[in-house]
Amino acid sequence: MLYSTMLLVAGLAASMEVSHEPVAYVLDYGDMQNISLKATDVLVFSYDIPQVTSVQNPGVTYAKRSMAEMMAANVPDLPPDSQPTLPNDRRGKRKGLDHTPPFTGTVTGTVSIIKSAANQRIILVSDIQGDGIMQVLVRGKTAVSPTGVDAKPVMNTPMVVVRNSKVPTQVKFKGATAKSLAAVDSNVRTCLESHYKGAVPGNLRIVAESVAVK
Repeated sequence: MLYSTMLLVAGLAASMEVSHEPVAYVLDYGDMQNISLKATDVLVFSYDIPQVTSVQNPGVTYAKRSMAEMMAANVPDLPPDSQPTLPNDRRGKRKGLDHTPPFTGTVTGTVSIIKSAANQRIILVSDIQGDGIMQVLVRGKTAVSPTGVDAKPVMNTPMVVVRNSKVPTQVKFKGATAKSLAAVDSNVRTCLESHYKGAVPGNLRIVAESVAVK
């Protein structure tokens, strides 16, 4: 299932935001074996950036665009647990803006895989274009557990806002935070330096949160 509910929460720190800067994600395979991750196993996927404003009055949210406008794009059927609802509709224990924006992000990028340790890989997304809330999704069966079970797909990764033409939104996204090259694990730093032949771009953004494969 490629789609998951994204909750937009006002008041949190803004996510990492890029335009064309390369972005590196660190993938942690734990005790997995026979790791076979390739660039073709990774999908650059993006949500649209919703142009909405949230107002913290009790139980009330105001949208600059109506729900009908937001859902007017040609959107595939959503999974039953994430059907769009009106902004003020509350279902169960959900909080915040309880609706799923259209999956119409336009982000594209070139994926490279860098081996940084026996159980670790770096997913490097470069030549990034477009607009949206970017994630990298990973196919299943890219490794095997010690008991012979195939690795599950990775369907949720830290969100990075890619903005090249969208009007700024007043909604804050709880997404990825960035680390500097000097602050990352020495294996990651050494392998990135090797990949770039000692000339790591000054604008490289490294996602601080590692992504676990199970």
